[in-house]
Amino acid sequence: MSVNNVQSNFSNGMSYSANLVSTTIPTQSLVPIQAITAATTLTPTQSGSTFTVSQATAYAITLPALQNGLNYKFICSTTGAHTVAITSTAANIVGFAMFGPNATVKSSHSAGTATVNFATGAAGVGDVIYIHCDGSNWFAQGLSGSNTTGITFA
Repeated sequence: MSVNNVQSNFSNGMSYSANLVSTTIPTQSLVPIQAITAATTLTPTQSGSTFTVSQATAYAITLPALQNGLNYKFICSTTGAHTVAITSTAANIVGFAMFGPNATVKSSHSAGTATVNFATGAAGVGDVIYIHCDGSNWFAQGLSGSNTTGITFA
């Protein structure tokens, strides 16, 4: 951080003086998006990560033990005839999914399940699931462009 004194003299005899503080803002490092294409168990060190998900095969992505502050983002990158399940060890996933590109937007809600899915044949490229933990529950929010239930709770 540095302080610079700036002075200006105006033609009417007035002068202006100010101290300007400049700070160096560190450059933000980029966090690469990671691809998931098979069964995976996430770790707390991966919190804050964004993952692409392929439906080329059926598999489960297992969330770690509940811990306040953990969060993950999943984006469907390849559609297929298989369900990809994001699972917890208990019925502690609560939240909603909104879907439908037409004028009638639909929703799906969960008061507590163990799984949220990119659904077989219904999820689309770009559908997304956000998951956040408060230490007691996983909160899931899903958005899908599907006319049917691209994201489901089970």
